[in-house]
Amino acid sequence: MNTTHAARTISAHTADSAALADLHRNAWQQRPRARLRLWISSDRFELADADHDAYLRLSDPVRHRRQVLFVKPRYWVVMDELEGEESHRAELRFQFAPVDVTVGVDQWTQASSGGRGLALRPFATVPLDVRVVRGSESPVEGWVSADYGQRVPAPMVIYATDAPLPLRIFTLVLPCEVAGTAPPVVVPLLDAKGELVGLGFADGERVELDRPHGTMVHRHAVEASRIATGPNRETPESK
Repeated sequence: MNTTHAARTISAHTADSAALADLHRNAWQQRPRARLRLWISSDRFELADADHDAYLRLSDPVRHRRQVLFVKPRYWVVMDELEGEESHRAELRFQFAPVDVTVGVDQWTQASSGGRGLALRPFATVPLDVRVVRGSESPVEGWVSADYGQRVPAPMVIYATDAPLPLRIFTLVLPCEVAGTAPPVVVPLLDAKGELVGLGFADGERVELDRPHGTMVHRHAVEASRIATGPNRETPESK
């Protein structure tokens, strides 16, 4: 379970994030270098922004950048960016515990346990295929391990696409007090070039990229309505 296929991550092409030389000794031929670009914590939000160079060894080098924004106490938005020049197979993976997981025709994933639930859905400008895998041996995916040498099958949801890079995907992760609660109305936000830059909610609330830094910011409905007449704030959340 040391491969990208077994992890909660996004993969480019068919490369693993690190090349394993000896599975039994857990020795690595290549270790990716990861960098924390930004981390901000407050009583209203948490933001982590990082990237790694694991896919730079591909014939078309690819850099993966991920940002995670927690808008307290309601939801998370995960933004994945793959930077490159050619087309690649990209797979976005979410490993769940052994709970009930379903994927609807609208590509919302719904997980439930003990009467509570979790909904998630990625948004992109390219079509995404989705599948659920449990207990696969080749490749090894759809397992969880609570202790060394132990594993049990568990649902892994995989969203995938074959697309030219650069590619950007925003994923909304939303806890639900009651399992099966209908997910909110969410729309992708596009800029003048047709590039995905954020997510918009029915009440006018938005999560979007702050230019020129490319960092996610959260804007309340009132602040979002003033964007056209006022300067953007250079903080992950508008006051």
